[in-house]
Amino acid sequence: MSLPTIHVGDRELLCKVISKDEIQEMIQTLKDGKPPGHDGFGPEFYRNGQGFITEPLLKMYTDYFARCELPPTLSHANIDEDCSNYRLVSLISVDSKILARGLERFLQT
Repeated sequence: MSLPTIHVGDRELLCKVISKDEIQEMIQTLKDGKPPGHDGFGPEFYRNGQGFITEPLLKMYTDYFARCELPPTLSHANIDEDCSNYRLVSLISVDSKILARGLERFLQT
């Protein structure tokens, strides 16, 4: 059986840490009015607090890439217990959404 391999150049890209500019760009793409995750902070908080929130996010994401382990805040989701509307939605925190968008952009390139 032959398994696909990752080329050296691709490995280097996979280990690339998200930049401060990329975090700020992804914060700008967040849609207003979306509900917050379990931490209670919505997109508006991140957009309005970009000046003080970007550095802690960068440190958290850098630590994540270095350890390959998600911090607890990125692995929790709120799942609505009311199943009457038949919408199975998990509310994840905005910092999880920012990281997911960064990874999504990376995978598309």
